[in-house]
Amino acid sequence: MAIDGKSDKSGEGGGLLGWIVQLFMGGNDPEREKRRLLKQIGKDLGKLRFKFYKPKGEMALPQLAKLFFEIYKVTASASSLMQNAESSHALREITIDYFLNDSMTALRDGLSEPAIRELAKTMDPKFLASKLKDDMLTFFGSFDSNLVKRINSTYNLILRFSNFVRFDYYFTLKKFDSTLSEGDVSGSPKFEAINGEYIADDLKDFLEVALPIDKDADWDTVFEILKLYKGVEVVNRAGWGRVTQIVKNIVHAEVLTLVVQHVSEDPYYKPVLRVPGERIVESYLNRLKTQTEQIIQRIVQEKRGAKVEKLIQVIFGGPVTPRVKYYTDRANMSFSKKLGVSYQYTVPINYLKAFLLDFFKKDVRELEDLLLVRGKWTTNVLSQQMSDHYYKVLEVSDTLLAFDESLGEEGEIGQKLKRLVGRVIERDEATARPVRTMVEEINIRAQKIVAEAANSLISFGKGIKSLLEDLDRPNHELIINWKELESLSEEPLKQRMGEVYKRLYYFIQLLQMFAKSGAVDPSVAEEEAAQVEAASRAQASEIEEEDF
Repeated sequence: MAIDGKSDKSGEGGGLLGWIVQLFMGGNDPEREKRRLLKQIGKDLGKLRFKFYKPKGEMALPQLAKLFFEIYKVTASASSLMQNAESSHALREITIDYFLNDSMTALRDGLSEPAIRELAKTMDPKFLASKLKDDMLTFFGSFDSNLVKRINSTYNLILRFSNFVRFDYYFTLKKFDSTLSEGDVSGSPKFEAINGEYIADDLKDFLEVALPIDKDADWDTVFEILKLYKGVEVVNRAGWGRVTQIVKNIVHAEVLTLVVQHVSEDPYYKPVLRVPGERIVESYLNRLKTQTEQIIQRIVQEKRGAKVEKLIQVIFGGPVTPRVKYYTDRANMSFSKKLGVSYQYTVPINYLKAFLLDFFKKDVRELEDLLLVRGKWTTNVLSQQMSDHYYKVLEVSDTLLAFDESLGEEGEIGQKLKRLVGRVIERDEATARPVRTMVEEINIRAQKIVAEAANSLISFGKGIKSLLEDLDRPNHELIINWKELESLSEEPLKQRMGEVYKRLYYFIQLLQMFAKSGAVDPSVAEEEAAQVEAASRAQASEIEEEDF
């Protein structure tokens, strides 16, 4: 045997002679080592009982196609059923629900929107929120580490199944028989040998999804969950058992890995396994918590909206038309989107102006003239106090009118704001900051107007309440000529004062609704906002709706 390096046999043979030849001719040559390994792989493939590939000529044989066809017959229907399974929130929830016991299921059902809405019919929102929080903590605490591990493992097993059945077997089989129809698993295709290069990438992709398949995994649980998910059996279970046996006997025996190594001339190729590692329990619980909180918020907002509508109906008799000219939502359009700031109190300001114009300056003015001008008070101090509160409300009305006019195009503030907005350069904080500052200052003024009006209206309303009580006393303590005033009034005086007080009371409630919802920022003029809230609460505790 020549030792000139030209003969592969002399350089790649076994025994002492081969070792000496490799030593002198460069035994560490990577290309030589690669050729040696590929030749050995070819020999190993020739010895295997699975005749899928012919090393000489690098041909993929019909027997390999028959292997894929056997798998395709079982998985074809499951492939379409498992489309988009990875992105399905329903599948995740069904998987988790499958493992819940009866008490956990009851807790979960209690956190559904229908159940929460049913409780909201008879339960105060604060108590409801507290109860749901406790139920969530109990439910979350039921997920111990073992349960979480079982759920996550099962879901990842479902994903392994999905990856495997959604491999494009038809695309691979079509290369062996161009006449094969997609989905036709009943016939006997006529597969032909093809160049192995044509399916090298297919085999790599197949190994990625096939190697993670474990024959001994809990597939029955997987298929029970998928039956709940799709409403039908996604795969023939006996057929799947045969498929997993094929995977165990052939794929795990590295037959196909050897084929890929040889046909791609890469003896170092190792399959990259596609092994899912999803953790679905944590995201499920976070989503449930968020959904529950959103449901509560919607219910609170709906109840608040219904109460606002009811108050508006009682106070104004119907929807309130726009009364404010410039401090409006429409004015926000010129800068809110561009700068992220806006007029915050447009709704309560509009209600306030409507209330003062339509009711206070008409019905209340007439009653005030009757009581303070025609009434004979036992002391001037008491009548003066009530008169002061009345005129403070009127001062607020004038302030509100001047404030709104100042924001118009002819107003001092409105002109300045328009100039500043016109100078703003996109994404330039330096030019945007003056506008934000000015809008914040305008909002502070609006909030103070609302707070001052509320304080004065509360004080005036308390005076009306005292007069109602005095009218019912056998011995009057505040006004001594009630009978005379009754004769001067076009309506029963008690009914008239009661109507005024009721509308004052409800209007303060309306303003306070917006304060609680965030329309009045508690960080701005906190002292005034606190006074409004304290006064309205005091009034609510003193007089019940039945008094009217």
